Amino acid sequence: MRSEDVRTKRFNALKFDGCYDVREVDQFLDQAAAALEAHERGLREQAEIVRSHEVEAVKFTSRVYERGYSAQEVDVFLEELADALGSYETESGADGRAQR
Repeated sequence: MRSEDVRTKRFNALKFDGCYDVREVDQFLDQAAAALEAHERGLREQAEIVRSHEVEAVKFTSRVYERGYSAQEVDVFLEELADALGSYETESGADGRAQR
């Protein structure tokens, strides 16, 4: 996954239980795209804007009967995003684990 994939990702906007706040998701994904772009450019310090463990732990406000992104779609995408960031962190030694 590349930063452009995050920037161009679109989710279904729905009105039912199980949706995430659109603004929260968009803001978080903007930061994640910036982190991926920093990795792509080799700018390790700037890449720490969002780390893989933060993607795995992020919580968004649930929306009920208001327009929101499908929680299921967002969650699947976040798993892929965490994997992508994790692979960069492992390569650069930024994941906090000792390199062998």
